[in-house]
Amino acid sequence: MATILDPLSNAVHDTAATLLTQQVPSKLAGAVNSFVGAGFDTLTQVLTVVRDLTAPATPPTPTPSPTPGP
Repeated sequence: MATILDPLSNAVHDTAATLLTQQVPSKLAGAVNSFVGAGFDTLTQVLTVVRDLTAPATPPTPTPSPTPGP
């Protein structure tokens, strides 16, 4: 005997089967991974620029004074 939920159950089954066949979860994971990786690469570049711009100035090295000769 068919129940009223059979068409809904079939639609859910077919959708899940299609998503798995098309490897949607792994493709979505790859896209998210790429997005997050690009974000961290950008953060690394920004932090490098900030580090370089805020580096303390190096004091000038003193030049030795000439010693008088004999």
